[in-house]
Amino acid sequence: MASREIFENMDILIRKGVQLRNPFRVTRLPFLSRLQRAAFRHRRRVSKRFIGKPAKLIFRLVHDALRIAGTGVFELQTCHGPRRIKFSARNTQYGSIFLPQYRHGYEPEVTALLDIIIENDAVFLDIGSNWGFYSLFIASKHDFCGRIYAFEPFPPTFDDLRNVVAQSGLEDRITCHSTALSDRAGHARMIVPGGTLSGLARIQEGDSGTEVVVDRLDNIVSDAPSVIKIDVEDLEANVLLGGESTIKLSKPFIVFENWKTLHSPDITIRPFRILEEWGYCFFVIGWLDGSPEWPFVTTELPEGNHHNRSLALVNISPDHRFLLEDQLNILAVHSNSLSRLKLAVED
Repeated sequence: MASREIFENMDILIRKGVQLRNPFRVTRLPFLSRLQRAAFRHRRRVSKRFIGKPAKLIFRLVHDALRIAGTGVFELQTCHGPRRIKFSARNTQYGSIFLPQYRHGYEPEVTALLDIIIENDAVFLDIGSNWGFYSLFIASKHDFCGRIYAFEPFPPTFDDLRNVVAQSGLEDRITCHSTALSDRAGHARMIVPGGTLSGLARIQEGDSGTEVVVDRLDNIVSDAPSVIKIDVEDLEANVLLGGESTIKLSKPFIVFENWKTLHSPDITIRPFRILEEWGYCFFVIGWLDGSPEWPFVTTELPEGNHHNRSLALVNISPDHRFLLEDQLNILAVHSNSLSRLKLAVED
Protein backbone atom coordinates (compact mmCIF):
# COMPACT_ATOMS: atom_id res chain seq x y z
CA MET A 1 0.00 0.00 0.00
CA ALA A 2 1.22 3.50 -0.73
CA SER A 3 2.75 5.49 2.11
CA ARG A 4 0.14 7.26 4.23
CA GLU A 5 2.57 10.10 4.83
CA ILE A 6 2.94 10.77 1.10
CA PHE A 7 -0.82 10.90 0.56
CA GLU A 8 -1.28 13.16 3.60
CA ASN A 9 0.90 15.79 1.91
CA MET A 10 -1.24 15.78 -1.25
CA ASP A 11 -4.51 17.55 -1.95
CA ILE A 12 -7.69 15.48 -1.92
CA LEU A 13 -9.79 17.11 -4.61
CA ILE A 14 -12.87 14.95 -4.17
CA ARG A 15 -14.38 12.85 -1.43
CA LYS A 16 -17.67 11.26 -2.41
CA GLY A 17 -19.77 8.52 -0.88
CA VAL A 18 -20.54 5.85 -3.46
CA GLN A 19 -22.55 2.67 -3.65
CA LEU A 20 -20.67 -0.12 -5.35
CA ARG A 21 -22.43 -1.70 -8.32
CA ASN A 22 -21.64 -5.19 -9.54
CA PRO A 23 -23.88 -6.27 -12.44
CA PHE A 24 -22.13 -9.65 -12.88
CA ARG A 25 -23.26 -12.88 -11.21
CA VAL A 26 -21.70 -16.23 -12.10
CA THR A 27 -24.28 -19.01 -12.18
CA ARG A 28 -22.14 -21.87 -13.51
CA LEU A 29 -18.42 -22.33 -13.02
CA PRO A 30 -16.69 -25.07 -15.07
CA PHE A 31 -13.90 -27.30 -13.77
CA LEU A 32 -11.08 -25.24 -15.32
CA SER A 33 -12.38 -22.04 -13.70
CA ARG A 34 -12.64 -23.82 -10.34
CA LEU A 35 -9.00 -24.81 -10.70
CA GLN A 36 -8.15 -21.20 -11.55
CA ARG A 37 -9.99 -20.00 -8.45
CA ALA A 38 -8.00 -22.41 -6.29
CA ALA A 39 -4.72 -21.44 -7.96
CA PHE A 40 -4.98 -17.64 -8.11
CA ARG A 41 -7.00 -16.60 -5.09
CA HIS A 42 -5.14 -14.40 -2.60
CA ARG A 43 -3.72 -16.53 0.23
CA ARG A 44 -1.57 -16.21 3.30
CA ARG A 45 2.00 -17.45 3.18
CA VAL A 46 1.52 -21.03 4.44
CA SER A 47 -1.65 -21.57 2.42
CA LYS A 48 0.05 -20.14 -0.65
CA ARG A 49 2.92 -22.60 -0.34
CA PHE A 50 0.98 -25.79 0.35
CA ILE A 51 -2.24 -25.10 -1.57
CA GLY A 52 -1.70 -22.23 -3.99
CA LYS A 53 1.51 -23.44 -5.65
CA PRO A 54 0.32 -27.05 -6.22
CA ALA A 55 -2.99 -25.68 -7.53
CA LYS A 56 -1.13 -23.47 -10.02
CA LEU A 57 0.87 -26.42 -11.29
CA ILE A 58 -2.30 -28.46 -11.81
CA PHE A 59 -4.08 -25.51 -13.44
CA ARG A 60 -1.23 -24.90 -15.90
CA LEU A 61 -1.12 -28.62 -16.74
CA VAL A 62 -4.85 -28.66 -17.48
CA HIS A 63 -4.90 -25.26 -19.23
CA ASP A 64 -1.62 -25.33 -21.20
CA ALA A 65 -0.70 -28.97 -21.72
CA LEU A 66 -4.08 -30.71 -21.84
CA ARG A 67 -5.80 -27.60 -23.24
CA ILE A 68 -9.05 -28.43 -21.50
CA ALA A 69 -11.66 -25.69 -21.88
CA GLY A 70 -15.15 -25.69 -20.40
CA THR A 71 -18.07 -23.29 -20.56
CA GLY A 72 -19.31 -21.16 -17.70
CA VAL A 73 -22.36 -18.92 -17.40
CA PHE A 74 -22.84 -15.51 -15.85
CA GLU A 75 -25.78 -13.14 -15.68
CA LEU A 76 -25.44 -9.48 -16.58
CA GLN A 77 -27.97 -7.29 -14.82
CA THR A 78 -29.32 -4.63 -17.19
CA CYS A 79 -32.21 -2.18 -17.12
CA HIS A 80 -34.07 -4.72 -19.28
CA GLY A 81 -33.48 -7.54 -16.84
CA PRO A 82 -30.73 -10.18 -16.55
CA ARG A 83 -28.95 -11.44 -19.67
CA ARG A 84 -27.57 -14.99 -19.52
CA ILE A 85 -24.09 -15.15 -21.09
CA LYS A 86 -21.86 -18.17 -21.71
CA PHE A 87 -18.10 -17.76 -21.41
CA SER A 88 -15.02 -19.84 -22.22
CA ALA A 89 -12.92 -20.89 -19.25
CA ARG A 90 -9.84 -20.71 -21.49
CA ASN A 91 -9.76 -16.95 -20.97
CA THR A 92 -8.40 -16.49 -17.45
CA GLN A 93 -9.49 -12.84 -17.35
CA TYR A 94 -13.03 -13.99 -16.59
CA GLY A 95 -11.58 -14.48 -13.12
CA SER A 96 -12.46 -10.81 -12.60
CA ILE A 97 -16.03 -11.94 -11.91
CA PHE A 98 -15.44 -15.11 -9.88
CA LEU A 99 -12.12 -14.95 -8.01
CA PRO A 100 -12.67 -14.39 -4.26
CA GLN A 101 -10.49 -11.27 -4.16
CA TYR A 102 -13.01 -9.63 -6.51
CA ARG A 103 -16.08 -10.47 -4.45
CA HIS A 104 -16.82 -6.72 -4.17
CA GLY A 105 -16.10 -6.12 -7.84
CA TYR A 106 -13.05 -5.87 -10.07
CA GLU A 107 -11.09 -2.64 -9.47
CA PRO A 108 -14.05 -1.15 -7.56
CA GLU A 109 -12.39 2.28 -7.30
CA VAL A 110 -12.33 2.50 -11.11
CA THR A 111 -15.87 1.20 -11.65
CA ALA A 112 -17.19 3.55 -8.95
CA LEU A 113 -15.46 6.51 -10.61
CA LEU A 114 -16.72 5.56 -14.09
CA ASP A 115 -20.26 5.33 -12.76
CA ILE A 116 -19.87 8.94 -11.60
CA ILE A 117 -18.15 10.57 -14.56
CA ILE A 118 -19.79 8.74 -17.47
CA GLU A 119 -23.03 10.46 -18.42
CA ASN A 120 -25.92 8.56 -19.99
CA ASP A 121 -25.15 9.86 -23.50
CA ALA A 122 -21.35 9.60 -23.21
CA VAL A 123 -18.90 8.12 -25.69
CA PHE A 124 -16.64 5.68 -23.82
CA LEU A 125 -13.47 4.15 -25.27
CA ASP A 126 -12.41 0.85 -23.66
CA ILE A 127 -8.83 0.39 -24.90
CA GLY A 128 -7.43 -3.00 -23.96
CA SER A 129 -10.89 -4.37 -23.21
CA ASN A 130 -10.10 -8.11 -23.09
CA TRP A 131 -13.51 -9.89 -22.93
CA GLY A 132 -15.32 -6.62 -22.26
CA PHE A 133 -15.69 -6.28 -18.48
CA TYR A 134 -15.67 -2.47 -18.51
CA SER A 135 -17.70 -2.19 -21.71
CA LEU A 136 -20.46 -4.38 -20.30
CA PHE A 137 -20.25 -2.65 -16.94
CA ILE A 138 -20.91 0.75 -18.52
CA ALA A 139 -23.51 -0.54 -20.97
CA SER A 140 -25.45 -2.06 -18.04
CA LYS A 141 -25.63 1.31 -16.31
CA HIS A 142 -29.21 2.43 -15.80
CA ASP A 143 -30.44 4.70 -18.64
CA PHE A 144 -27.11 4.58 -20.50
CA CYS A 145 -27.81 5.41 -24.14
CA GLY A 146 -24.34 6.44 -25.33
CA ARG A 147 -21.72 4.69 -27.43
CA ILE A 148 -18.91 2.33 -26.38
CA TYR A 149 -15.92 1.43 -28.55
CA ALA A 150 -14.07 -1.66 -27.27
CA PHE A 151 -10.56 -2.41 -28.59
CA GLU A 152 -9.07 -5.89 -28.17
CA PRO A 153 -6.47 -7.02 -30.72
CA PHE A 154 -5.55 -10.52 -29.49
CA PRO A 155 -7.64 -12.84 -31.72
CA PRO A 156 -8.88 -15.46 -29.18
CA THR A 157 -9.77 -12.73 -26.71
CA PHE A 158 -11.45 -10.62 -29.37
CA ASP A 159 -13.64 -13.64 -30.17
CA ASP A 160 -14.64 -13.71 -26.49
CA LEU A 161 -15.43 -9.98 -26.59
CA ARG A 162 -17.54 -10.25 -29.71
CA ASN A 163 -19.43 -13.31 -28.42
CA VAL A 164 -20.17 -11.75 -25.04
CA VAL A 165 -21.44 -8.53 -26.60
CA ALA A 166 -23.65 -10.49 -29.01
CA GLN A 167 -25.11 -12.63 -26.20
CA SER A 168 -25.78 -9.55 -24.08
CA GLY A 169 -27.85 -7.96 -26.85
CA LEU A 170 -25.79 -4.78 -26.55
CA GLU A 171 -24.46 -4.59 -30.10
CA ASP A 172 -26.32 -1.31 -30.59
CA ARG A 173 -24.27 0.17 -27.74
CA ILE A 174 -20.88 -1.56 -28.04
CA THR A 175 -18.74 -1.58 -31.19
CA CYS A 176 -15.88 -4.09 -31.11
CA HIS A 177 -12.54 -3.43 -32.84
CA SER A 178 -9.89 -6.15 -33.30
CA THR A 179 -7.19 -3.48 -33.51
CA ALA A 180 -4.22 -2.62 -31.31
CA LEU A 181 -4.04 1.14 -30.83
CA SER A 182 -0.61 2.73 -31.07
CA ASP A 183 1.21 5.73 -32.57
CA ARG A 184 1.44 4.14 -36.03
CA ALA A 185 -0.51 2.03 -38.49
CA GLY A 186 0.60 -1.42 -39.63
CA HIS A 187 1.09 -4.78 -37.93
CA ALA A 188 2.70 -6.06 -34.74
CA ARG A 189 3.16 -9.27 -32.75
CA MET A 190 1.43 -10.09 -29.47
CA ILE A 191 2.28 -12.71 -26.88
CA VAL A 192 0.75 -13.90 -23.61
CA PRO A 193 3.67 -14.16 -21.13
CA GLY A 194 3.64 -17.65 -19.66
CA GLY A 195 0.86 -18.59 -22.08
CA THR A 196 -1.80 -18.48 -19.39
CA LEU A 197 -2.94 -15.03 -18.20
CA SER A 198 -4.71 -13.31 -21.09
CA GLY A 199 -4.83 -10.03 -19.18
CA LEU A 200 -1.05 -9.76 -19.62
CA ALA A 201 -1.10 -10.08 -23.43
CA ARG A 202 1.25 -7.50 -24.88
CA ILE A 203 2.87 -6.30 -28.09
CA GLN A 204 6.54 -7.20 -28.43
CA GLU A 205 9.37 -6.76 -30.88
CA GLY A 206 10.48 -9.67 -33.06
CA ASP A 207 8.87 -12.39 -35.13
CA SER A 208 7.35 -14.56 -32.39
CA GLY A 209 3.76 -14.34 -31.29
CA THR A 210 0.47 -13.68 -33.04
CA GLU A 211 0.25 -11.02 -35.73
CA VAL A 212 -2.28 -8.25 -35.06
CA VAL A 213 -3.40 -5.09 -36.84
CA VAL A 214 -2.14 -1.79 -35.41
CA ASP A 215 -3.63 1.65 -36.02
CA ARG A 216 -3.92 5.14 -34.56
CA LEU A 217 -6.99 6.15 -32.58
CA ASP A 218 -7.23 9.28 -34.72
CA ASN A 219 -7.80 7.05 -37.77
CA ILE A 220 -10.63 5.00 -36.27
CA VAL A 221 -13.00 6.88 -33.97
CA SER A 222 -14.77 9.95 -35.32
CA ASP A 223 -17.03 10.46 -32.29
CA ALA A 224 -15.71 12.80 -29.62
CA PRO A 225 -14.94 10.62 -26.56
CA SER A 226 -16.08 11.72 -23.12
CA VAL A 227 -14.06 9.13 -21.18
CA ILE A 228 -11.17 6.90 -22.23
CA LYS A 229 -9.95 3.88 -20.26
CA ILE A 230 -6.48 2.57 -21.25
CA ASP A 231 -4.91 -0.69 -20.08
CA VAL A 232 -2.35 -1.85 -22.65
CA GLU A 233 0.57 -3.24 -20.64
CA ASP A 234 3.09 -0.37 -20.68
CA LEU A 235 2.16 1.03 -24.11
CA GLU A 236 -0.20 3.71 -22.81
CA ALA A 237 2.06 6.47 -24.15
CA ASN A 238 1.86 5.03 -27.69
CA VAL A 239 -1.93 5.00 -27.52
CA LEU A 240 -1.99 8.61 -26.39
CA LEU A 241 0.29 9.77 -29.19
CA GLY A 242 -1.86 7.94 -31.75
CA GLY A 243 -4.91 9.79 -30.46
CA GLU A 244 -3.33 13.21 -30.08
CA SER A 245 -5.79 15.07 -32.33
CA THR A 246 -8.82 13.35 -30.79
CA ILE A 247 -7.67 14.00 -27.23
CA LYS A 248 -6.65 17.61 -27.79
CA LEU A 249 -9.99 18.38 -29.44
CA SER A 250 -12.30 16.51 -27.03
CA LYS A 251 -10.33 16.83 -23.76
CA PRO A 252 -11.84 13.60 -22.37
CA PHE A 253 -11.34 12.23 -18.90
CA ILE A 254 -8.64 9.54 -19.18
CA VAL A 255 -8.26 6.62 -16.78
CA PHE A 256 -5.06 4.65 -17.27
CA GLU A 257 -3.24 1.87 -15.48
CA ASN A 258 0.30 2.78 -14.51
CA TRP A 259 3.05 0.46 -13.27
CA LYS A 260 6.27 1.57 -11.60
CA THR A 261 9.06 0.12 -13.75
CA LEU A 262 12.36 0.91 -12.05
CA HIS A 263 14.38 -0.87 -14.74
CA SER A 264 12.88 1.46 -17.37
CA PRO A 265 11.45 4.54 -15.64
CA ASP A 266 10.53 6.25 -18.92
CA ILE A 267 7.78 3.64 -19.44
CA THR A 268 6.19 4.76 -16.17
CA ILE A 269 6.56 8.51 -16.52
CA ARG A 270 6.05 9.05 -20.26
CA PRO A 271 2.20 9.00 -20.24
CA PHE A 272 2.27 11.68 -17.52
CA ARG A 273 4.67 13.89 -19.47
CA ILE A 274 2.66 13.62 -22.69
CA LEU A 275 -0.63 14.50 -21.01
CA GLU A 276 0.99 17.17 -18.86
CA GLU A 277 2.18 18.91 -22.03
CA TRP A 278 -1.42 18.79 -23.32
CA GLY A 279 -2.75 20.54 -20.21
CA TYR A 280 -3.76 17.58 -18.03
CA CYS A 281 -3.42 17.13 -14.27
CA PHE A 282 -3.49 13.82 -12.40
CA PHE A 283 -5.27 12.08 -9.54
CA VAL A 284 -4.76 8.75 -7.80
CA ILE A 285 -8.10 6.96 -7.53
CA GLY A 286 -8.54 5.60 -4.02
CA TRP A 287 -10.69 5.34 -0.89
CA LEU A 288 -10.95 7.28 2.34
CA ASP A 289 -10.28 5.19 5.42
CA GLY A 290 -9.52 5.75 9.07
CA SER A 291 -11.47 7.78 11.59
CA PRO A 292 -13.37 10.97 10.67
CA GLU A 293 -10.77 12.96 12.64
CA TRP A 294 -7.79 11.24 10.97
CA PRO A 295 -8.85 9.98 7.56
CA PHE A 296 -6.27 8.75 5.07
CA VAL A 297 -6.37 7.51 1.50
CA THR A 298 -5.78 3.91 0.45
CA THR A 299 -5.93 2.31 -2.97
CA GLU A 300 -7.32 -0.89 -1.44
CA LEU A 301 -11.01 -1.11 -0.60
CA PRO A 302 -11.25 -0.82 3.20
CA GLU A 303 -12.95 -3.58 5.16
CA GLY A 304 -16.42 -2.98 6.55
CA ASN A 305 -19.58 -1.79 4.82
CA HIS A 306 -18.71 -2.21 1.15
CA HIS A 307 -22.02 -0.89 -0.10
CA ASN A 308 -21.27 2.70 0.80
CA ARG A 309 -17.69 3.94 0.64
CA SER A 310 -16.06 7.33 0.17
CA LEU A 311 -14.16 7.59 -3.10
CA ALA A 312 -11.15 9.91 -3.06
CA LEU A 313 -9.23 11.61 -5.85
CA VAL A 314 -5.78 12.67 -4.68
CA ASN A 315 -3.93 15.23 -6.79
CA ILE A 316 -0.39 14.09 -7.60
CA SER A 317 2.55 15.50 -9.50
CA PRO A 318 4.34 13.22 -11.98
CA ASP A 319 7.50 13.95 -9.98
CA HIS A 320 6.00 12.01 -7.06
CA ARG A 321 5.08 8.91 -9.05
CA PHE A 322 8.09 6.81 -7.99
CA LEU A 323 7.36 7.48 -4.32
CA LEU A 324 4.05 5.66 -4.59
CA GLU A 325 3.16 2.01 -4.95
CA ASP A 326 3.92 -0.23 -7.90
CA GLN A 327 0.49 -0.26 -9.56
CA LEU A 328 -1.92 2.67 -9.65
CA ASN A 329 -5.04 3.63 -11.53
CA ILE A 330 -4.73 7.27 -12.55
CA LEU A 331 -7.40 9.76 -13.57
CA ALA A 332 -6.11 12.44 -15.94
CA VAL A 333 -8.25 15.58 -16.23
CA HIS A 334 -7.66 18.50 -18.56
CA SER A 335 -7.45 21.79 -16.68
CA ASN A 336 -10.43 23.06 -18.69
CA SER A 337 -12.48 20.04 -17.55
CA LEU A 338 -11.96 20.29 -13.79
CA SER A 339 -15.26 22.12 -13.40
CA ARG A 340 -16.98 19.31 -15.35
CA LEU A 341 -15.48 16.75 -12.96
CA LYS A 342 -16.62 18.67 -9.89
CA LEU A 343 -20.11 19.04 -11.36
CA ALA A 344 -20.32 15.28 -12.02
CA VAL A 345 -19.32 14.53 -8.44
CA GLU A 346 -21.78 17.00 -6.96
CA ASP A 347 -24.79 15.61 -8.86
